Amino acid sequence: MKFYFKITTWEVVEVNDCDETFVFNEIKAGRISSSNDVYNTVNGARHEIVLDSEVTLTPEKNDGESTIDVEDANGEKIYSNVAPSIGAKDVIRIALAISMPISRAMIQKTIERYPAEALQDPSATWDLIVEKIINDLNNE
Repeated sequence: MKFYFKITTWEVVEVNDCDETFVFNEIKAGRISSSNDVYNTVNGARHEIVLDSEVTLTPEKNDGESTIDVEDANGEKIYSNVAPSIGAKDVIRIALAISMPISRAMIQKTIERYPAEALQDPSATWDLIVEKIINDLNNE
């Protein structure tokens, strides 16, 4: 298995004295916005990762994208700390498959509850999670 954790960190880039003013002006002008831009622009650029600046990201601080993923030995993703999203058509399809009446309000509640439910049971398939939520809503 492989366990992936998304982090942010600082990287220090140094250039030769003769290139410092050029790089600084390019940064201010917005033409250099990453360390890769420096590497691609200036010969002899050196870098170092500042390890003590590491910050673990949450999905909320990563635009809703996952920050922890787990792959099995075959390279298949078996866990993510962000559930895939579902839509109204998904909810309606499952409701029809289980012959359960569903209202617009229930569809919306199912969509809203889905991410938390999916995170609670990462081994469950999306359709079983939706089915559970629909059944829970019908029993409320």
